[in-house]
Amino acid sequence: MPKVEFREEVVNVALAQLLEQRGMLSVPETILKSIARRTRVLPDIVVADLLGIRMVIEGRFNSGHNSRESLLKDSRERVEQGISPVCLAVLYPPELRSAESLSFMYAPSSKGG
Repeated sequence: MPKVEFREEVVNVALAQLLEQRGMLSVPETILKSIARRTRVLPDIVVADLLGIRMVIEGRFNSGHNSRESLLKDSRERVEQGISPVCLAVLYPPELRSAESLSFMYAPSSKGG
């Protein structure tokens, strides 16, 4: 089977599903209203009520310095916009961009979990 290229949103959804499997209520690619700016924003993943705190995850494929800087900027903005008091920035390795399927993301780890 040939490899296909995945959009970042696909990996965000897969990460949210993995977090769900571990008992965290995770909602990927949602539209939320910003408290600070009265606009709509698109956080990658909202993790509901992690120890009493709403947390947002912003993910980006690591394609160099610019992707890292852009990710950090977006992550700071999520906090400034009042979307969440905590935003976790995740750089996805470039190898996740293409694969034959998403099944490799869901394979059990050799570390037991």
